[in-house]
Amino acid sequence: MSGLILISVALTALVGALCLLLYRQQIESLSKQRQIFKIANEQRELVRGIGIVVAEIEHNSEKLAENQRRITVKLDHLSTDILQRDLYQTTDDRHQLAINSAKQGMDLFELVQLHGLTSDEAALIISLHSPDSRIKNNITSSVVSEDPSEAELV
Repeated sequence: MSGLILISVALTALVGALCLLLYRQQIESLSKQRQIFKIANEQRELVRGIGIVVAEIEHNSEKLAENQRRITVKLDHLSTDILQRDLYQTTDDRHQLAINSAKQGMDLFELVQLHGLTSDEAALIISLHSPDSRIKNNITSSVVSEDPSEAELV
């Protein structure tokens, strides 16, 4: 019977050692799972931060595209303005020449024939720049009623 007790004690010690070994493996496995969970949470936070940065980059990219579009529009306007200024700064500009001719007293027909203007353009230039039309404009613009609703030009 003492052999049986010894075998029982040995088996109990063996089972205890196996349980202890399994317990240590479970603790190590649980520790590794916690580390993996911690790494996964850190990565999740990094991905969330990257998402926020990407959203900011997209927003800034849209703002840059809008600013570029506005700059392009302004550049087009400035180019047009510069071209127009260059066009009207030359001494051979037909409108400027027609204005000078109107100041010298040429009539509508002469402006149309000499400078290649339409009759409307010539009439406008004469009305604005002809010495005779200034006198007429000054006389007619000085006759105005005190009541704006009754204002009439003669």
